[in-house]
Formats: sequence, C-alpha cells, structure tokens
Amino acid sequence: VKKFIIFFFLLTACSKNDSNEFSALWTIKEVDADSNTSTVYLEIENNSNIQLNNGNWSLHWNQLGGAIINSSLPNGIVSKRVNGEYYIMNFSSDYTISPGNKLELTFKLNGILNRIIYGPIGIFIHLNKENTNYDVISKIDWKNAKGIKNLNLPNALSRFEDNKDIINVDYSDLGLVIPSPKKIILNKEEFNIPKDFSIYLPELYIENYGIINAILSDEIGIKTKLTKSTSETNVLVFHDDNFDDENYSLDISNNLVKVTTSSSSGLLYAINSLAQLLMNSKIENKTSIPSLSITDGPRFKYRGIHFDISRNFYGADQIKQLLDYMFYFKLNKFHLNITDDEGWRIEIPGLPELTEVGSKRGFTVDESQNLNPAYGSGHDVNKLPGSGYLKKKEFIEIIKYANERNIEVIPEINFPAHSRAAIKSMITRYNRFMEIGDVESAEEYLLTDFEDQSEYMSAQRFNDNVICVCRESSVRFFEKLVSEIENMFLEANSVIKTFHVGGDELPYGAWKKSPICNDFLSLNSEVNSVEDLPVYFLIEMMKILNEKNISMAGWEDVLLLHSENAQNATKINTKFLGYNITPYVWNNVWGGGREDMIYKFANMDFKVIMSNSAAFYFDMTDDKDPENFGLSWSGFVSYKDAWLTEPLNVYAKTYLNSEFEKFRRDDNVELEVDKISNFRGIQGQMWTETVRNKEIFDELMYPNLIILAEKAWSQQSDWSKNLSSLDIDEVMNREWSDFVNTLGHRTLHHLSVLFGGVDFDLPKPGGIIINDTLFSNTIFPGMDVRFTRDGSEPSYDDEIYIGETYIDPSESVVFKLFDKYGRGGRYIELDRIYIGETYVDASEKKVLK
Repeated sequence: VKKFIIFFFLLTACSKNDSNEFSALWTIKEVDADSNTSTVYLEIENNSNIQLNNGNWSLHWNQLGGAIINSSLPNGIVSKRVNGEYYIMNFSSDYTISPGNKLELTFKLNGILNRIIYGPIGIFIHLNKENTNYDVISKIDWKNAKGIKNLNLPNALSRFEDNKDIINVDYSDLGLVIPSPKKIILNKEEFNIPKDFSIYLPELYIENYGIINAILSDEIGIKTKLTKSTSETNVLVFHDDNFDDENYSLDISNNLVKVTTSSSSGLLYAINSLAQLLMNSKIENKTSIPSLSITDGPRFKYRGIHFDISRNFYGADQIKQLLDYMFYFKLNKFHLNITDDEGWRIEIPGLPELTEVGSKRGFTVDESQNLNPAYGSGHDVNKLPGSGYLKKKEFIEIIKYANERNIEVIPEINFPAHSRAAIKSMITRYNRFMEIGDVESAEEYLLTDFEDQSEYMSAQRFNDNVICVCRESSVRFFEKLVSEIENMFLEANSVIKTFHVGGDELPYGAWKKSPICNDFLSLNSEVNSVEDLPVYFLIEMMKILNEKNISMAGWEDVLLLHSENAQNATKINTKFLGYNITPYVWNNVWGGGREDMIYKFANMDFKVIMSNSAAFYFDMTDDKDPENFGLSWSGFVSYKDAWLTEPLNVYAKTYLNSEFEKFRRDDNVELEVDKISNFRGIQGQMWTETVRNKEIFDELMYPNLIILAEKAWSQQSDWSKNLSSLDIDEVMNREWSDFVNTLGHRTLHHLSVLFGGVDFDLPKPGGIIINDTLFSNTIFPGMDVRFTRDGSEPSYDDEIYIGETYIDPSESVVFKLFDKYGRGGRYIELDRIYIGETYVDASEKKVLK
C-alpha cells in the first residue's frame, strides 16, 4: 500500500496568469529499493484568477492503490479515501493559494511508482461555497529520480537480450494468413489480381454477399458483383455437406478462386483468408497473390474476446470496429461486460435511473444523481469515457452487426457483487417514489437492505457493492433485465443463447449483519447459512434463464465454495454438479495454486472457457516500464507468454528453458483425454481500469487479439507436442520466430488501414553498442527501427537501422519503432553500452564494473 508523508510546504510567488487553470507537477525525487520508499515533490500552481482560501477548497483525485496517513499531514490538512480509489484532501483556512502562486509539498511514498497510468489522475479542485470544480493539469516526472537505476527497469540492453533469439526469417518463408491454416500448399504459379471479382454464390449463401462485398470492395478496394453463371466467374463457391461447420477449402489457381464449405461461417472465413492474401500484396505493392490450396478449420469452437465498457465507456462505433477485427481474424464470440461497480452502460426500458445515475461519473455529494469519479474520470458528468451508455437501438445494431460476421454476443451483467452502479441507481429510484408516497413502486426493484451493517471490502476497495440477495426485489430486478435484453435480441432478429452473470470476487462478510437476510435464513430451512446465499441466488437466476432456454455462464468463482479465502479458493461446490453452468476460468496467477482449475472443472463435466489472466488478460502489462499501460496483479504478461500458452496443458511452457521452469509440478491436474470435448475454447479479456482513451485501447488490444486468434484457431504448436524432446527450445524458437516475423513484415500493417485503422502497439526496440558498433532488434522483425545520434526523439525521417552501424563515442543514441506508414511508438534511450568486460553508462559517461 502506497502511503504519502508530507514533510513540509511553502508558498512561492510567480507570474500571474488570468486563465482558469491549475496544474500539478509530481516529481519523483528519489527511490530507495531497499526500503521500498520514494520521495515525491508536488507543486500545485494556481494559474487562474481564483483565490483558494478560507478552507473553501479541496483537492480530488483517483489513484490505483495508496492512502495518505493523516497523522503525517500538517495541521489543517485532512485526507480521506471516499470509496474505491477516490480521494479527497481538505485544507483549512491556513492554506491559501493566490492567483499566480503555488503550493509546494514534499512527500515520502511507502512504495515505488509502478506506472504513470496508476495516477494520481483525474485531479480537480472543488470550491465548496460556489460548488464549482476546476480541472488540474497533472504531470508525473520520474526519469531523473535518484536511485531509479537500482530498480532494474527495462532498458535498451534488456530489451535487446529479450529479442536476441528471434531469427530473421527469409521473406519467402513468411506466413501468408493469420491465424495459421491447418494446411497450405503453395503452387508455382501466381494469381493476377483482377480489377473486379465476379462471384458465384449458391442460393444458400446469397445473404452473405453484403459482408463479402464490404471486405473485398470497401476494405481491399476490389469491386465485386454477383453472377449467376459458373462459367463467367473468377470466384466460385461450392456447398459441400461433408465439411464441418466453420471449415473451408480455398483453392487459387490460374484465374480462378474456388471456395468449398458447408456453412456461411466457413464461406466468410475463406473470404477473409483471401482478403489477407490480397492485403499482403497491396502492402508489398504487388499485382498478384500466390497460387495455393488451403484446407482450414478451427481448433476450438469458442474463440472469444471480452470487452469491459463499464470501468471506462466505449460506444457503438468502437465496438463495431472491434467486431470487424474479430471477424477478420476468425473470432466468433463477443463477451460484452456491460455493468460493474463503476458504471451501468445499457438502457433498460422502465428503469431510467440505471442510465440517469449509474452511467455517469463526476463530482457528487451523495451519489443520488451520479456516481463518484473513478479511474481518472474527473468532475464532469458529461465527459467520456467516465460517463456514457449504449442506447437500446445501439445495442440492437451491435447484435445485428455481430451476427452478420458470425459473432455471438454474450452480455454480462454482474450479480451479486460488482453491482454498485445498479445499487446506487435503484436507491435513487426508491427515493423518487417514496417522495410521492408510492412504497410498492419504490421497493419493486430495490437492491439494498438499508439496515445492513455488514463489513466487507471488495477487490476494488468498495464496501457497498453487493446486492441484497435476500430481497425478492433483487430476483425481480434480474428477471426484468433478462426479459428486456432478450427482447433486444429478438428485435435484432436474433436469439440470446448465453447470459453471463459475472459472480466473481464476492467479498467475504457480505450479508452477515443484514436483518433482511437474517429473517430470510430463519424462514428458509434449505439455506443453512450466509455462505449458502450465493448458491441460492445463483439457482434462482438459473431458473429464470432456464425458462427462457438461455444458458448461464459466470466466472469460475460461482462454482467455488464461498469463504474468507475467496480470492484463492480451490474447492469446487459439488452442489452444482450436473447443472448447465459454463465457468469462464480466469484466476490463473502462476504460483497461486489455481493454474489447473480449468482442467478440474472440465474433468467434472463442466463446459469450460479458458480466460487465463496470466496469458489472455490484455490489460496485463508486459514488464516494469513505468510508461506502460495496464496492470500487473497477475504478473507481467508478454506477447510471447501468451503465445507459449498451450490451452490443453498450461504447464507445457514449464518444460522450456525459461522463467516458467520453477512452476513445474508433479501433482498438477491434467485434462483427461475423454474430457477434452468439455474444453470449449479460449477468450481474451480487456478490462479497462487503465484504458482511458482509444489510443490506450488500441495498444493493449492489438496485436493481443491476433495472438489470441492464433491460439484459438490454429493447431497445436509443434514444440508442445513432445515435452521431453532435447530440441524443445530450438523448435519453439523457430515457430515463435516464424510467427513474429509474419506479424512484423505483414499482418500488423493490415491493422493500419483496414476498418479505419488502429494504433497497434509498437514496442520499444532493443539496442547495444559493442565497442563502436550499434546493434538493434525488435520483437517484430520487419518494422522500422529509426534512431538519432544527438539524444533527440527520432522521427520517421531519421536514420533507419538496417544493420551494424558505426557509433562515435560522443554520440547519444535514441531508438524508436515505426510502422510502414510512419507512425511511431515510444522512444527509448540507449543508456548502456558494452565494451569488453565492462558496462558503460551512456548518460553519465562512466564505467560501471
């Protein structure tokens, strides 16, 4: 836990600025790795014409973790954590900042800065009497902190070491389609790309022409037209019932493209494979594509992406672009997390408070009109991404859009925990009806026991985020939601197949001091204790879903015994054996004891989805770089870590010469051969606590989505088939090199132009100077590494690294990775050079033995 200790403050005059601006500069002055402390200097500057005085102002912000010790603050300053990660600091009349002045504070931080994105963020000043708020422009300066080098943060040298085993693959050996097809045979001929495609479709597939045209014409730029004659076509589609669902063959020879399949999904995946071949040629300025034969089909039937739009909201346009890329890379399940503690993001007819209150974040005294700020959303209730929701018609359009692309939408609304937005919204509804004396309507969907004195703390540090499951109105609320969402699917000419109820991270202690629950327990002999209440409520929800022929899904927590050890629980609740519940198994922290939980569930005949947090949580950062986005509670997860994950045996990577060796176990549970069919597939998760804008979203989602698609669709990697092989590391490295070379030279560049384009991750390059020669590498060979020699940030016009390069000892080298279209990532300084047996610090120009 980070703790701030303020040592001193002083006021300093500066030039007056009449603009209504406040700024805060957080400077990390020193870090001490031995004591795990930091010294921080904070400067709050008043660049406005507003006087901050007379105890009339307070400072508000969010930060992930940490708390100020009030006893360490000067007299007259009191800080408190309101709920979750929302903080307020109040100042007495002794603290005045006049226009043109600043307040300076020096802190001690019990802890080391993890990432800039953690905050403090979303800072604003509130004037109490005027009830007005002002944004505070904030900046964190950490690079020059004393002791920063002792933290062993990633640098150019360490990144060079990470990438050094990657082999540069010859262009002729690059992959052509991602995810990799089951079988591909190259012919000697080339297929000359025509100006337009004449497409013959069997009557069964005519309805798919619109999406085919959208891919080939709108995105690739080749006009298409339907033809009724098989002799006047250059794209010929056949239906063959012998093909499994989603499977296809694609044969390209002479002047004909032939597709054979048994399903619309197989047809569309074949077209997407053709589209990738065409995009490769377009990027490489070619006029032909290879003549070849592809036989293809998915390894797993479930290939999903989860997107949390509650913590930070993203609307229909962003979701549709994500669906486009999912479709392009043959993913078929879209798990939309619509609600959580920090936001309710869908319109529900008859319950307007859910969006009037629950979809908004900003300054509030009592949360009767909106929720508190969270994740840096600030004071403005009309500001994205803290506020916002999907209108009913928008959600219906999303369902239609997904269905056209063979993607099933799986909505998630959290019960009974992670429900604070719903709880607060229904309290507002209750109060509105009580004001007019309508008690029945007030209590119709109430989720709260106002007399509950239970004490608990959720994983996100809320003490009021659990629904009172003992109220009949809570079950009624769930039934109302299911009915309304079911109707939205019907209006989209679709059918909801699966409803995800969340069910995770229920804090221990909920309901223990609830009078309503105590009465409920005394009247219901089949429910023995508070610990049985989650089971009771889950079964009630299941009854509602079963009546509608909707399958229930939830995070694996719903099938575990509820206890004080909930976050690390491993005991499966046998009461649910035989029930149709699909667990999404997520809590797979290495060393946590739950790495094999998914196989335990599958062996007990539950149909399981792998949502592995140590591999497929896209919001997990890959290393300790403070400039990275994302969290790290499940460890650091690199692209290679995700790619190395063999879904049917997560322990396969422990047989490699890597950091995972230490996690090899002899007593882990394996997936039984006759239970493999219970393993439905895998899903990548995007939680959005740190995803505060589209640029961050793009960086964390891509290329993670592509790696997930490769693991979900393509066949098992060769290296993991024989774990006792002496060549296992060599085979693995060759396969990894083939994959990342294909991404770097080809596939990633598709992302720059298709579907409006995204700013996919461009990782910092690695580099080393041996004597006077510069060497550089990147995780994605084929991307441009550009550099400067004068310490400045590189641009696309600067020198490109094409091989060993002479560097004068007086030069300061800075690297940056660029795509083919000139967009660059974050720069990295070459802060160490290697000469013989010594390391030389390039910034301090001194030898470090």
